[in-house]
Amino acid sequence: MQLSVHLADYAQVLPDGKISAIGLGWATVPSPLPAFTVVAQLELSHEEAATHSELTIRLVDGSGSPVRIAGKEMASGAHFELDPSSGPDPELPVAIPLCLTFSAGIVLSDGIYGWQVEVEGRGGVSTIKQFRVKADPRGTLSAGQDDVTADEAASTE
Repeated sequence: MQLSVHLADYAQVLPDGKISAIGLGWATVPSPLPAFTVVAQLELSHEEAATHSELTIRLVDGSGSPVRIAGKEMASGAHFELDPSSGPDPELPVAIPLCLTFSAGIVLSDGIYGWQVEVEGRGGVSTIKQFRVKADPRGTLSAGQDDVTADEAASTE
């Protein structure tokens, strides 16, 4: 069982199972956070795919403790069990794509955070994709914008 996790400005799983992503691979973000997507790709053997598994994704702080916002842990979970014949090729692993999109506005203090993704079940795996939050003193910077004013941007054209 293998698990990879990435952060993107936006991503979605296409009907053919591919992941289409924009702004993939960032590691620093302002607060409040802009809209973003946690992208995960799980690869299982056909034997692993035939067993019941549970996937959990949660926001953790730099020490690995769950982050609570308005008293609630930032977490989501799913259960899955696949037909072993569900893969297109019995000699290749079964790939399970996952995109979890969050709306803009999550407020976090400056620091290191991570999205912890755990898969329990036969051959379970866990990983944390870390990122840094830097609060914008103006409160208006969004992901992907350069730190320039509109006048400065107009003068460079």
